[in-house]
This record gives sequence, C-alpha cells and structure tokens, in this order.
Amino acid sequence: MKINDKRDVVIGDDRYMLAIGLCTHLGCIPSWAPSQKIFKCACHGGEFDESGVNTFGPPPRPLDIPPFDIKGTMLVLGESGQAYKKLMNIISVMKYSKISVILHWLSVPLLAFLLLSGTFVLANIPNTLEKLPNIKLHSILGFVVMVLSLVRLYFIFGSKTEPLKMSPARALLLKANHAGIYLCVFLIALSGFALNLQSGVAGAIMSGANDFSMYENMSEYLCGYIHRILTKILPLLIVMHVLGVFSYMIANKTNIIKRMWF
Repeated sequence: MKINDKRDVVIGDDRYMLAIGLCTHLGCIPSWAPSQKIFKCACHGGEFDESGVNTFGPPPRPLDIPPFDIKGTMLVLGESGQAYKKLMNIISVMKYSKISVILHWLSVPLLAFLLLSGTFVLANIPNTLEKLPNIKLHSILGFVVMVLSLVRLYFIFGSKTEPLKMSPARALLLKANHAGIYLCVFLIALSGFALNLQSGVAGAIMSGANDFSMYENMSEYLCGYIHRILTKILPLLIVMHVLGVFSYMIANKTNIIKRMWF
C-alpha cells in the first residue's frame, strides 16, 4: 500500500485506506484495477491512486473520507472522532480557503471584462463628454477589483495552504508571476485614478460638467502612459500563469485547479 500521511488512517502499527467508494465527479462507483494499482471510474475515465487521490480525469477532488473514530484497536464508522478531525484539518490545508476561492472567482471575470472592454471598446470611443459615463463605470469596476485583490491577499497570507511540490527555480518563477500580476492590478487601478484626478475627469464626472474639454490622448499624462503600458503587460503575465498551471498539471498528472475550487 502506498503511504500517504495526509489520508491514511493509522491504528497502532497498521495503516488503512478509508474512503467512500463513489467517484467525486458524478457519483459512479470506481473499480480497482490491480495491474495499475488505481481506482478507475468507467463513467468518465476518472482515476484515483491507492490513497484515493484523484490523478486523472474530471473528478474535482479525492475520494471522500467518511466520519470515523478510533477506539483502541477498533475503527468505528459514522462518528467524527479526534483522528477524523485531525485528518480533515490536514486535508484542508491542501486547498485555499473558501473566502479566497470566492474572491478569486469574483475578481477574475471582472478583471477580464475591464481588460477587454478597455482595450477594444473604451480606447476606441472618441474623447468627448459622451465618454464620461463609460470612464465612470470603468473606474468603479477597477476600484472593486483592487479591493477584492487586496482582501484576497489578506486571506491568502493568513491561510496555511500547503505549497506545491516543485523545483526551487519554478517556485521562484511562480512567486514572481503572482507578485507581478498583483502589482500590475494595483498599479493599473492607481494610475487610472491618478489620470482621472490629474486630467480633471474625476471632477467632471462628480460635477456633471457639460463644458469639460477632455485630453486627446491619455498618454499625454505620465500616469496615463503607465496605465496603458501595464494593461499590455498584465495579460501576458496572466497567460504565463495559465500556461504554468497546465504544464504543471500535465507534468505531475494532478489537477491543481481543485485547490482554487469549492
């Protein structure tokens, strides 16, 4: 039996693999394949290793462990004893907290909308008074994304999520990529607010001025130039991040997206 300290049930000197025999995808019953030493689901091809950890296919998480208690040398099912609670605490650090996951999936579509609408819609609207409502909406959503990112960082740093196993060089690149994405998000938001203040757009939006003369090109201002450059860099960092995730999944045959899912 493959040793897995994060999932094995230990009674004395013996180790047991304990799990509910239902695929975590849609509830089919996986069968044991002795030659491969895996549990294989015939419904959609999901695979789990000897410890019940999902290694291939659509299952979003390992096989569920039922509540249990250990009384002496006896394993009692259906009771949430200390051994079960300890095991659940160990398993929980393999994923991000629910609030981090919620904040992530709230900010991702908003950020995508801002980048796409800013590049392909807002940039092509003439810089006239009619553009002010669009800039107002863009600024509000930018502020929301910045706040969501700040709150998410707070919860990520306060969590005990287990780091992925990878080489020191790859771990350094991952940290640099994450830092670059967050830094770009904050600087894009701040440079956008600074542009609105410096150009008088913020005042025109607040006062509802109808005789305001807008800038011809946002790059006339340093903060506008910075804003434009960073909105080109951020998508590249995001693409690098996505490619890194999928390359890790392929190389290690593990679905790490489940760490950022419910």
